[in-house]
Amino acid sequence: MARRTCSTLGIERLEPRVALASVTALDVRNDQPFDRVAEPVFSGVPLPESLRITDSDRLRVLDRSGREVPAQFRVLGRWGGGPAERTRPIRWLEVGFAADVPARGTATYTLDDAGRGAAAPGLQAVETDDRITVSTGPARFEVGRTAFTLFHSVWLDLDRDGGFSPAERVVLPDGRSGAFVRQGSTEYVSGGGGLRSVVLEEAGPLRAVIRAEGFHTAAGASLLRYVARLTFHAGQSHVVVDHPINEGRLAGT
Repeated sequence: MARRTCSTLGIERLEPRVALASVTALDVRNDQPFDRVAEPVFSGVPLPESLRITDSDRLRVLDRSGREVPAQFRVLGRWGGGPAERTRPIRWLEVGFAADVPARGTATYTLDDAGRGAAAPGLQAVETDDRITVSTGPARFEVGRTAFTLFHSVWLDLDRDGGFSPAERVVLPDGRSGAFVRQGSTEYVSGGGGLRSVVLEEAGPLRAVIRAEGFHTAAGASLLRYVARLTFHAGQSHVVVDHPINEGRLAGT
């Protein structure tokens, strides 16, 4: 068995032993003084070539009790070939699942090849010409494709009835929202006319990622390019926002 330790959540490889029925153990460590419940965990896991696993549809994740937990898999690399060469054994695999870990403790999960692959979708991502909508269960998010104001609209399922009523809309469309940078007294915003693209970069059963690229603008002038990513997880009402600001311009702009 190959053993890995996921710190809150990284992974450290320990001694491997090849066995088809038990590929690797994942120890998820919580360094915080509070419990982590249904915490999204995503990490790369190496697989020995001798396992000859070519398809992630054979895989599953089990908790300490042997119960299967919803999981998502993505092939990152293969022995002797690229990720798309499906006849080659998997070398690096991204594994994602929701972990329950006690305060300052460790929870052990097992990745094996006796399953049926990724979980049923725990979130939904729908694209239209003017927006992308992601529903995670407890929340629904709309991201505009004509102006990047971070969120066009947000709903929370406050009464937990599985739906989203008008009264549960907590963020309304506002062209003044979004990221901004200041130069002197001038404020340049991401929701102006500098948007280049908003795309659904990843849409898995447990995680979706939206990528937005453009310039912060003010009165027709642009300042500093951004490439933002919004990461959504099934069962969660929060979003991970990564909004790096890049100095310089794209070729031809």
